[in-house]
Amino acid sequence: MLDEGFAVGPRPEDRRMADKRISVAVSTGIRGEDFAAGGRYRYPMDELLRPFELTCRYIRARWLPAFTLHGAEHDLSDAEIDASADAYLRYLDLAA
Repeated sequence: MLDEGFAVGPRPEDRRMADKRISVAVSTGIRGEDFAAGGRYRYPMDELLRPFELTCRYIRARWLPAFTLHGAEHDLSDAEIDASADAYLRYLDLAA
């Protein structure tokens, strides 16, 4: 998909991903505080996703901050799951 003539190239028609909005939705089994500079995994999620952001720059797309749900393996309550689903729908509306 990122081949010359589709996502990159010297002509505008070669850059079909230019100005498109791109993001990812991530759910982790780990608690959010583990994804911090001093946390268990040493790096915040935005740093772990940096290669995606840089790829977007390369193809001239617009990287949007990721939607994340942490702690999926730690018995999230139904209310927390519902709140996350509502937040995700709002996120999609804002990203559109």
